[in-house]
Amino acid sequence: MFVYAVSSPLFDRADPYWVCRLSALKVAYVGVVLFIVNAFFKSPTVPVLEMLVTAVAVAATELPPMNSHKKKILGYIGIVILCVTTNSIFGLVSYFKWGLLIGVGAWALILYRLIAKDGLTANVVGILILIGIVSLEGDVATDLNGVINHTLFYFEYAAAGLFALLLFPNLHDRVIKSAALRLLEADRQFIGGDSNLNKFDNQTLMSLLAMQNQAEQVQPAIYGLMPFFKSLQLQIRGNSFAQKTHAKSTLEVLDLIHRSICQSRVIELDKLTQSTEVLRDAKLAATLKDLAEYWNSKCLA
Repeated sequence: MFVYAVSSPLFDRADPYWVCRLSALKVAYVGVVLFIVNAFFKSPTVPVLEMLVTAVAVAATELPPMNSHKKKILGYIGIVILCVTTNSIFGLVSYFKWGLLIGVGAWALILYRLIAKDGLTANVVGILILIGIVSLEGDVATDLNGVINHTLFYFEYAAAGLFALLLFPNLHDRVIKSAALRLLEADRQFIGGDSNLNKFDNQTLMSLLAMQNQAEQVQPAIYGLMPFFKSLQLQIRGNSFAQKTHAKSTLEVLDLIHRSICQSRVIELDKLTQSTEVLRDAKLAATLKDLAEYWNSKCLA
């Protein structure tokens, strides 16, 4: 399916590093599991809010700071607890006009002081407050007994979501491959004269950071692509005049590698060798060859 493809013209512009696609697949998968689980739980009310809290926690596991298996699990549990706490506080003060205003303001201040360390975590606080406001439109708990019952209900769905999340296949190799494609595209645009040095540097930095963030989430063989691309970017940047002089041959090699990574297939070394023989930069030719050989031997298993 095109949704699982490493590169798609339909999505690459909005989601260049496959992060949004991965998050959406996780949420859709867990959502299906929760609907199946709901058939057996036979909940007394429509559990839309409980499913929403679980879905938010699942989506949050793909935030950049949650870049390891342990951090994802702890982050998932933490988001669920914060959502349940927020909804419980909003429910308890919902019958008091000024109490609701003061309660929401005080809880928002506490959240911002505790977890809003940067722009990304500040967004999490906004989502928590939004979910709390949405919860007021449903069957809110306005006493301690109701809070306990609702909390148990939340945790039932959260446990099902966590179990489903643990069984979700590891697709983070697509993030590495997407970042590699963005690097190759930056190289082609720079050599072809379609971008300047600042744009090339920005694209290179973002792509390498996306790769680095996956260090603990992919197989070492896939992460091993990063040193080759670092070397490639440095050589193209440092000797840009020579690359543009032999632009046709360099672009042919980059196109060959780009197509092979995009389709997860073997790089044809014979074609690559023919194109690199024209290049006068021996270091660049050797780097491209080493990258192709590493891809063929380590990244297609």
